[in-house]
Amino acid sequence: AHAAALGADQAALFYPSNGYDAPIHMGQSSTGCEVWVFGLDLAQIRTSMRSALERMAFPIMAAAA
Repeated sequence: AHAAALGADQAALFYPSNGYDAPIHMGQSSTGCEVWVFGLDLAQIRTSMRSALERMAFPIMAAAA
């Protein structure tokens, strides 16, 4: 419902993990939004988050130096 309220066509659930877990595509919600689940390595949070966003084909901007 949150993704639909924002007009998003994808949503992700993130949870802490001891390593980056392969994404799980949960399928389409009742609102038509594609739902993904990711385990993120908190010790490598930037790398894990980047991998998750790339997997969802989310545009990523270069980080400021």
